[in-house]
Amino acid sequence: MSENNPLEKTFRHLADIRKEVAALPPEKALDRILSSSAPMPLVHSFPGQDLHLLIHDIGLPDALPLLKLASSRQWEYFVDVEVWDRDRIDLARVTRWTELLLAADPGRMTRWVSYDKVIFYEYYLYKNIRVVVREHDQDPSEIGDDYFTFDSVFYIRILDIPAVPVTAENASGQTVEVDDETRRRVITDLLKRLADEDPVRFHQILLEAMHVISAEIEEERFRQRNIRMAEKGFLPFDEAVGIYQPLALEDIKNNAAHAEYRPAVDAMQPVAQFPAFLGDAQNPVIQALEACDTDVHYRQAEVELAGLANRIIVADHKPVRDRADVKAAVHKACGYIHIGLTALTADAGGPSSDAPDMIQSASLMARYSLPSLFRLGFGYALKIKWRADHWHRDSWYKQQLPLTFWDETWMGVLGGLLIKKPLYFDTDRGDRHYREFADMTEITATQSALDRIIAMDRFLSRLTIEPRFPSNAFLTWKNLLLTLWARHALGLSPEIAAIDLASFRSFFADHLFSPHPSGQSDEPADIRLSAKQSFLTWLVGCSDLAEKTILTRIGPSLDDLFIEIESELGRVRPADIDPRFVALFLLK
Repeated sequence: MSENNPLEKTFRHLADIRKEVAALPPEKALDRILSSSAPMPLVHSFPGQDLHLLIHDIGLPDALPLLKLASSRQWEYFVDVEVWDRDRIDLARVTRWTELLLAADPGRMTRWVSYDKVIFYEYYLYKNIRVVVREHDQDPSEIGDDYFTFDSVFYIRILDIPAVPVTAENASGQTVEVDDETRRRVITDLLKRLADEDPVRFHQILLEAMHVISAEIEEERFRQRNIRMAEKGFLPFDEAVGIYQPLALEDIKNNAAHAEYRPAVDAMQPVAQFPAFLGDAQNPVIQALEACDTDVHYRQAEVELAGLANRIIVADHKPVRDRADVKAAVHKACGYIHIGLTALTADAGGPSSDAPDMIQSASLMARYSLPSLFRLGFGYALKIKWRADHWHRDSWYKQQLPLTFWDETWMGVLGGLLIKKPLYFDTDRGDRHYREFADMTEITATQSALDRIIAMDRFLSRLTIEPRFPSNAFLTWKNLLLTLWARHALGLSPEIAAIDLASFRSFFADHLFSPHPSGQSDEPADIRLSAKQSFLTWLVGCSDLAEKTILTRIGPSLDDLFIEIESELGRVRPADIDPRFVALFLLK
């Protein structure tokens, strides 16, 4: 379109205001919308997903002015997102949203129920009420005291059903519950408004509601809901989960038939802006998005990022209630896209862990779709998981030992790989260690850790040790090897058993550590070179492997083990050793 086209100018003006609103705190966003010269067209221009997130950020009771201004299509989107629990209608949430929409615009809501959503609400009424039509000569007292009527002809009883509380926010931002009393009040209010609006239509709705085929209506409503959601990027689960089908480099480079199709983008169609806005500004993918060389490429990437986040939300069964839910999906999408971009750059001749710069990334995003890049990146994490699964089925440790045998870090790595969708074990996070993979260095680090675990497991399977493990000890691969070696050095029996404290102090002083420098105990002592050689000689003696082979396979892990010994025990005097605080050796 021409820059002088009034329609395009209006569209761009509304898009600019939506971007401004997305960057504001919730309370200021509401004021900005309501103070605009034309609040209703502005609200109508919001994609349903953005408006839905905004009203949750503001708080549902405080967002009633936005609900009043929203279009019927936007109302339908809210209901589609909120009231479905997978393929079942959550009646408690229908009650909650009926209450909100009645409070926002009672007249419009009544007409919406009577005509636009009549079959949906007939199902809702069928689940909540029973109706008796009084004969012309019938005494009302014969019907029952728990029935009520608006016209002395149709008598209605609200059913007693188990209360399933629904949490929502009140005006103060506090969590409240929608209880059975609220359900009865909302249903009564809805019925009264229907009766006052159009008595004839009200009678039709009651009669039809009493003859509903419940399963058939729910199935059809679910089918139509999926069609509407698919138009907004929320594909049905069985289609959305295809985003986790990995792509190989050859597939994406050769534009294979199973690579992601890139639909044309309508310049006049509003795009959900929260996904791009919620991305971390320091994230390489978001930076590359801003570096797109044309508006067409930027808009294409913006549309694809929003659609990809929606597919991830559906595939992961994550309900969307606020920005944090969308933000998590966006971060996941950006992480695997970045891995895919790095893989493409490496294939062009760069090192596998070197990420492309902003301009390179923007160029690749213009050439390949973001869902395809995501599938390429996720494939690298999936390959590590498949290797872990394949090894784990027949691993040596699994025969008699729990996952804790691999100690905290390696156990964490395996824990993130042995679940359905692999996660990265981040030792730097204090709250939760597991998160999505974010770049190729994390893929490489996880692969390296898994290589070490597998090599150690295969080495342990070749040791000639008694396979009887103490049930009262926290056994790890570290204290297993070190305890057996210490028992060997002390001339004790070659069994996996705790060492008495006096013997271990002798081993500690005479075999393990050199004397403290200058006799100062606050300086770390070094492990004797003879101790390391003794350990290696012992490993050769109880396995069928040569020294060089052992060093090649597990040498780095053994080096880290001795560094850990120096770190944990290097400043401890033999007389101060307390078995309660020694994890690297089994002590009595």
